Order: sequence, then structure tokens, then C-alpha cells
Amino acid sequence: GRPTIGSIVPAGEIFVEHKNVDGEGASASGSLTSSDLLVPTNDIGFKVEYKKPYIFGLQDENKASLVASAFNTRKQSVVFSGAGGEDEVPVVWITRTGARIGLHETYSRNSKGNYGFVLQQVQSHDENGALCTVGSRKLPNGTFAADGPPTTLSGTGSDTMGFLQFSLIRDTTHFQGGSPVGARDILQVDQGLGLGSCLPFFNRSTLSATRFIPVPYGPFKDAGQSKGQPQIILSGKYANCIGDLPTYEAFALGGPHSVRAYGVGELGICRSLLEYAAEVRIPVKSRYVYGFYEHGTDLGSSKEVKGNPTECYRKSGSGTTYGVGAGLGIVKLEYAMDCNSNKGHVFFRFGERF
Repeated sequence: GRPTIGSIVPAGEIFVEHKNVDGEGASASGSLTSSDLLVPTNDIGFKVEYKKPYIFGLQDENKASLVASAFNTRKQSVVFSGAGGEDEVPVVWITRTGARIGLHETYSRNSKGNYGFVLQQVQSHDENGALCTVGSRKLPNGTFAADGPPTTLSGTGSDTMGFLQFSLIRDTTHFQGGSPVGARDILQVDQGLGLGSCLPFFNRSTLSATRFIPVPYGPFKDAGQSKGQPQIILSGKYANCIGDLPTYEAFALGGPHSVRAYGVGELGICRSLLEYAAEVRIPVKSRYVYGFYEHGTDLGSSKEVKGNPTECYRKSGSGTTYGVGAGLGIVKLEYAMDCNSNKGHVFFRFGERF
């Protein structure tokens, strides 16, 4: 059938910034966002941030900055959703309100590190804004049963937790002919300290590695900095969590930055995952075309998430895709094969996969 417009809802953001609060380079900013300006109080978020550069002096080689922020966000949870949108289930919203303080260091042009402490309250709400303690699942007769996975660690619909946060980016990429060349490695760690509801103690880690490899051959053999070359991109990602894991902190398998033929979280909700991908790009005038292959698996860890959302919502736990695409400026046109259903899909993407 023909596509139809389900609804039109205006959204907006207000952003203010002062770039020299104390006369020594400190900056302060604030933003207020709403995805529904018709009823902004139902869906409003804010972030206030203060940044003080060179906190250890101008001679600091790592250029450490003190960053403090307060935030409130509200997002629809992908944990409590059916596979591929086939099973419509009631939406669960996750609201996070809290503060973060930490250091930001710069080691080179692209390599950075962040160290901080986060204290936040996390609440789960249903479509009416009431606290929600469990997800709902669809029964064979078409009705819904509110006996799905728990939405919070405490089981009350509201958690409070404090944890350490660390990230390290090693990035040696540079642009050659409009495409990145080099290596990028990212390590992210959240370490629970036993602070908050149910005294959560956990370690949640993600490690990813990507290589951008130019392949000069034929007419591209002598291409210099101004001309693009064929390129092979290899990427791998491993994530794991041990300890007390709320469902809203579990890893979502599937999505445009995971296994791109599937929606975010469509393949599974898990404690561990492994993803690997390969892409070949060939320049065509000022654009490029590419082919790709990707696979992701939960390594059998979905059953270790409380309530097993993967099984509850009949997700597969793994998936493979391959396809082709064309870069058209900031927009990409892709055809991706869903190997679980043996169906192909066409997507318009914005931004980069890697």
C-alpha cells in the first residue's frame, strides 16, 4: 500500500552557552529539549554543563579539563519491544536524572580519555507516565500480560545508583581523498560501587577496534591526498557485563551501528555480545559505492538477563546481514539482506557506520 502519515508532532530545543565565564576560558552551557511541543511537560529533557580547561595548569601535556554536568533524559526502551516490530507491545520509557563530574584529557588530535563519577536515578514509566515495574508481552489470543521482564533492578520501577565511568579512545585516523585511513580503538568501562538501590556492584565493558585500510591498485595506485582510493574497513566489537545488571543497562544487539539490516535491539538483549563487520568502498567520481558483511551474536548470554527479554519477545539472539550501498553526500542509500528471514530491505542512512 501507499505510505501514510500517522502523526505530525513539532519538536524543538533551546540552547544557551557562555564560553568565558570566569575570564580564564571556563564555559557553561544549558539545553532544554522536547520532542512534543504540543505537550512539552510530558517529554522534556535538560542538560547543564560546566567545563574548566587546563585544570592542572597550562603545562599539563594531557590538557585535562574538569567537566561537571546535570541531566535529565527520557527515551523509549528497546528492551521491551517485539522482534522486528511484529509484536506490538506497550511502550516502556526510561527516564534518567542525575549528575556527573570528571576529567577529560586529550592525548593527540583524535585520541582522548574520560574519567568520571555518575550519580543517577533511573525510572521506568508506561505510556501514561505511571511507574512501571515489568514489561508486557503479547499472548497468542492477542491480549497483553503484564508479566514480562522487570524494568529495574529493585523491582519498584525506580533505581538509584552511583558508579565510575571510564573511556579511552586511541584514534590514529586521518583523511585521505575524503575517507578516513588508519586505526581506531575504543574502550568503555562502567564500574558499579555498590551505591544505590540493591547495592549494585557490576562491571560493564565494551571494546571495539576498527581498521581503515587503503587499497591502491590499477587507476588508483598513484592516488594522492586529494583523490580517493578503494578501501577495506574491518571492525570488531566485544562487550561483557558481570555483576548486578539492570535490564535497561543490558546490551542491545542489532541496529545501524550494530548489524544494520535489523532495528536497534531487534536481535537480542544480552549480557555479552560479539560483532564483526567488513566493508569494501570504491570511489566513483566524488561519491563512492560499497559492499558489506556483518554478524552479531549474544554468545548465549541473553538467558542471563533478568526475565530474559530475548526469549520473552521472541528474538533470535544472533543475525547476519550483507548488502550494498552508495554514499550520496551526508545520505547513504543501502540495500541490506536480513539473513534470518531471507528478506532484503532498503534504507536511507545519515552519518557513518564506522
